[in-house]
Amino acid sequence: MAALCFGARAVGQGNRILLGAIMPTMAAELGLSTVDKGKLLGAFASGYALTQVLGGAAADRVGSKYIMLVALLAVSLGSIAAAALGASDSIEALWLVYFVMGLLEGPSYPATGSMLGQWFPKTEKARAASAADTGGSIGGLLALGAGPVLAASFGWRAALLVFGGASLAFCGLWLAACSDRPASCGWISAQEIAYLRDSGVVAPAASKAKAEPARAFPYRLFGRAPVLAVCYAHVIFNFARYILYGWMPTFYIEVLGVSPTTAGACMTCLQLSDAFTKLLVGSAADRAIASGRLSVLDVRKLLSCSGFAGFAAALLACSFLRDWRLVTAALVVGKGFASLHAPGFKTNVSSAPPCLPLVPHSSELAAADGQYLDLTTRDVGSLIGVGNSAATVSSMLAPMLAGFVVEEAGWGAMFQMSAGVTISGALVFGAFASASSLDDKGE
Repeated sequence: MAALCFGARAVGQGNRILLGAIMPTMAAELGLSTVDKGKLLGAFASGYALTQVLGGAAADRVGSKYIMLVALLAVSLGSIAAAALGASDSIEALWLVYFVMGLLEGPSYPATGSMLGQWFPKTEKARAASAADTGGSIGGLLALGAGPVLAASFGWRAALLVFGGASLAFCGLWLAACSDRPASCGWISAQEIAYLRDSGVVAPAASKAKAEPARAFPYRLFGRAPVLAVCYAHVIFNFARYILYGWMPTFYIEVLGVSPTTAGACMTCLQLSDAFTKLLVGSAADRAIASGRLSVLDVRKLLSCSGFAGFAAALLACSFLRDWRLVTAALVVGKGFASLHAPGFKTNVSSAPPCLPLVPHSSELAAADGQYLDLTTRDVGSLIGVGNSAATVSSMLAPMLAGFVVEEAGWGAMFQMSAGVTISGALVFGAFASASSLDDKGE
């Protein structure tokens, strides 16, 4: 299941980020202005923002498998459709395709968090979340590394067809192998079921979990400072991330004067740093918590505040550097810092099983320092849905704002603006984050 979630994130991110990777080639052929590029880069996020909350709530209640399948098919077929429609040079048609892709892909992120909660015990959540999130890094690596090369060699439409076709193949694997819960999985071993039962993830065989009555949407949860801090951290993370994905290939080619192949290689280095750091830091975070040396809250704040600060420093450096080697070195370090968020604020909203009868009572989870904690076990899908919706609005606006700043004040000002915004994430999360469950507080 961790491998399948890894693959799903790779497919979703790869097809989404590919547009920024092929944008220089596309813009040259279609004659796009800087503002046009920003609008097209924001199309996916415009649709993506609309279905987060509904998708998260649905995943909590009906399971994630088929919700995720629709999302995977959307980005796969969407890339193929974009290649076909691109033949007519219609910017409006391309915008609409990416908008619909985002609309149907929207539930995937909260659905992935809900699925991880159904499968992994609390002692493995940081590693599971980091592993799934690494899939997004690998998808981005493939898009940013291979995308410019394919576009320069065979055309940007060919790049879309390659990614769309490969993603369709993964959809078949997902349909055949994925299960919403361990109890419904046909290939899980008795030993693993016993382990998950002992860990509190699966209900004891001798007991039947009482069905929970239908609950209203947890509006009051979003009046709590820790929840708002996590949502704000996600907004700021996406802001700088999608400026980087959307505009760095253009910066490398048009400002630093490198070839599309070199730009792809540089962006690949960034994604390798991202993926490698995530694989290391997830296990390290779990070990630090299990040892009792640091509390869960200490780990979350240390990792995410460091992540924001390190990435902001890299962006600030890029505002002064004009050698592609130095820019790449700065961003490799910055992306490594940004990867610390996977077991930081991201785990803070995606780590607890959402099916309350199958896990220990939330007061038990909050009982001891150093034990795995979360903000909610009842409404994790809804929480991720709202947080990622806000972050997606940030993803939509960031490329457009960046395009405006570049046009009016230059690239240096754009990088400095992004660095300042990123630092605000560290300040807010550091001040207001929590790792205590809110489920027993009438929220």
